[in-house]
Amino acid sequence: MTATSAPESRVKVKAQVKIARPPAKTFACLTDFESWHWWGGGHVSMKKVTPGAPRTGTQIEQVARRRGRDHTARLEIVELVNDRSLTLAGNDLETTFRLEPAGTGTRVICEVAVRAGGVSALIYRVVLKRLLAADLRKFRRAVEAAPID
Repeated sequence: MTATSAPESRVKVKAQVKIARPPAKTFACLTDFESWHWWGGGHVSMKKVTPGAPRTGTQIEQVARRRGRDHTARLEIVELVNDRSLTLAGNDLETTFRLEPAGTGTRVICEVAVRAGGVSALIYRVVLKRLLAADLRKFRRAVEAAPID
């Protein structure tokens, strides 16, 4: 008898935050990948590898620290609509940010989909949602602290 594991599925979590800055300013901060280490949980660094302005196809190198070890991953921008949305995809995850005008500010809705199954899927549903909400609160503080031009 051979043991088979259940197929992995995608676990999706979503969180949102309202930021007291217009979508253009919020999007500019979001696409400043070198600043993600200030607000993205576990990020050591993120840098754009592809030259030029961010666009669909742009490659990004992400270094994240998990369990005391650095892990490097290559992400790609798979969707970018200026001032409206950004989707980054890697081997086992996809993250989408949607920006909506909210009065004089911006509502940022972030959805993360990770490949996970079994107990890992249960853990991700709870823990990842909390971490995502905390990261968005840090992002809000970073955007609102940035100088208004």
